[in-house]
Amino acid sequence: MVKHGDRTIARFWRVAMLTEAPRPALLASTTDFHLITEGNGAAIVRSLGRPTTSMADCQWLDGAAWQPAPVASFGIEKVTPEQLPLAGGRWLVLSGWKI
Repeated sequence: MVKHGDRTIARFWRVAMLTEAPRPALLASTTDFHLITEGNGAAIVRSLGRPTTSMADCQWLDGAAWQPAPVASFGIEKVTPEQLPLAGGRWLVLSGWKI
């Protein structure tokens, strides 16, 4: 479970692997994004940005040929295993927050 603002989130629309991260990392999303990494054998969850009810949008700033990639929106949808890795650059904007 993730506590973010006044909300407690127990289920996510999507959990993506950040395959190009410097250490193992997952990005969980509903309308908000939560970065999950490991530290000292425990999961570390960092909520990114303010709690929102808008769509979860992400965009690589340094996509192909170092140009911004198109914005992708995540919602409630069926996801195949091929869609779970999130790759394509180093700088990612998540609903207006750069990581």
